[in-house]
Amino acid sequence: MRTLKLFLISTLLFSISSCKKDSTNSENTFDLLTSGPWKTIEQSWNPSNTGWSDFYAGIPTCLKDNTITYRSDLSSLTDEGPTKCNSSDPQTITGTWSLYANNTKYSVTVNGNTTEYEILELTTQTLKVYFKTTNPPFVTEYKATLVH
Repeated sequence: MRTLKLFLISTLLFSISSCKKDSTNSENTFDLLTSGPWKTIEQSWNPSNTGWSDFYAGIPTCLKDNTITYRSDLSSLTDEGPTKCNSSDPQTITGTWSLYANNTKYSVTVNGNTTEYEILELTTQTLKVYFKTTNPPFVTEYKATLVH
């Protein structure tokens, strides 16, 4: 379960105050998000408001090749990539996703767990997001950069 949680955190980057895109056209946001698989290349975190630090360096190598694809039918596909942490884990996990808040935020639901992401930047090659997780009384913030 810990591997799955790290997997989801590292690939579902994601999750929120401004949106910088190639265009303000909502169709463009949708098209850019659904243009192909996204792979995390950097991630930082701020556990319990203690300050931002590198999170990506501590992610196991077997998770760094994972990708997430946002499909135009509003399904998502998370792929373990060539290197799996546990050989018995499924190669892919499906979920759903949706845009909201004038296309500045989106949510991803996988196995009944929903994560909300704020789009900080979105271009043809780069997706930068902010999201947070809550495990009372702790709140952890994350920022991630994904690329095609």
